[in-house]
Amino acid sequence: MLNVLEILLLCLLLQAAITDLAWRRIPNLLVLGGLLLAFALRWRLNLPLLPALGGMAAGGLLFLPLYLRGAMAAGDVKLLIMVGAFTGPLGALQIAWLAFLIGGVLALLALLARPPRRRLPYGVAVALGALLLVAWAHRPLPATAQPFAADQYPLGNTSLESVAHTGGSA
Repeated sequence: MLNVLEILLLCLLLQAAITDLAWRRIPNLLVLGGLLLAFALRWRLNLPLLPALGGMAAGGLLFLPLYLRGAMAAGDVKLLIMVGAFTGPLGALQIAWLAFLIGGVLALLALLARPPRRRLPYGVAVALGALLLVAWAHRPLPATAQPFAADQYPLGNTSLESVAHTGGSA
């Protein structure tokens, strides 16, 4: 079952993908609101705040060099920083890796399009990467498989089960 952090993150990323497709922009208000929401929820659920800061740093450090080289827009960098606040550093790394793969596929499709677009909507790649990671975390497991331990959960220590095991409130 999806938890509140995953649901809100996916909703924010859906909005970012839609605006990136429509206007080739990711609104600062969306990203700032998402950051505030991630920290408020972490505080309310008694989850540590340090992973959110680490996730923000990881997201920024991964995408910032691409922005500085002109390969990515600033909104895409800010979007992954917001994603890192929800997921922590490991989730930000995993989503960035998936976004790079999805972005490559989108780039190949853009080469086939006529006329080619000036800029890829990379917010779509980030949103799809997050969706894939959440879907992977919630895939049905065979009866013999062991579920993720709380410290191995792909979105960090954010599942409702891990909150319950650590004594946090849901």
